[in-house]
Amino acid sequence: MKLNDVKRIPQRDGYGEGLLELCRTRTDVIVLDADVAASTRTNWVKDQFPSHFYNLGISEQDMVGTAAGLALGGLIPYVSTYGVFLSGRAFDQMRTTVCYNHLKVRFGGAHAGISVGPDGATHQALEDLALSRVLPNMTVIAPCDSVETKKAVIAAADLDGPVYFRFGREAVPVVTDDAPPPSPSGKPGWCRKAPTAQSLPAAQWCMRPWSPPKSSGTRASLCVFWTCTP
Repeated sequence: MKLNDVKRIPQRDGYGEGLLELCRTRTDVIVLDADVAASTRTNWVKDQFPSHFYNLGISEQDMVGTAAGLALGGLIPYVSTYGVFLSGRAFDQMRTTVCYNHLKVRFGGAHAGISVGPDGATHQALEDLALSRVLPNMTVIAPCDSVETKKAVIAAADLDGPVYFRFGREAVPVVTDDAPPPSPSGKPGWCRKAPTAQSLPAAQWCMRPWSPPKSSGTRASLCVFWTCTP
């Protein structure tokens, strides 16, 4: 299969679709956004489930503190903005208010890596993965496509403690259509199996349809780890 033949969907679409599914089926999910709802796709929640959505403006630190209060009240807030602003501006609130208290807050870090295109270097989240992984009690999820992003968003509602999602802006190939729901245990969430060598990429490194090398005589597997931590 050629790369041009593979369906491409932005990961942020999977994030929005996962939130919609949660809002259809649960009353305890609340979606918060920092005035970038069209970019994070949380505007889909605003349009279809307005009682589940709050725009807190360009105030990431306040949004994380608000999410902590909602979590203490028994709700499951999904905090949504660009990953560079979450990890850069609100790191102290994530660390001290949410993670130290092991609260069920979900952080949607959009526009990860250099996928932001015309938004420019200031919006590129290059450090967020490293910063989120060192936070206590934090589960860090880096899905590889829109389908896995949707599954991760839905599955995370039942996880204990805080969760950080990392997902990109641009459309990327969908490679996990037939994969089962990911596991938060740190085990591979999707795999093309072979009995010998293994390649273990995470997130958007898994872009191309997998074809094990044949000329060398080595059979290789491709595995995608859903979680970076654990």
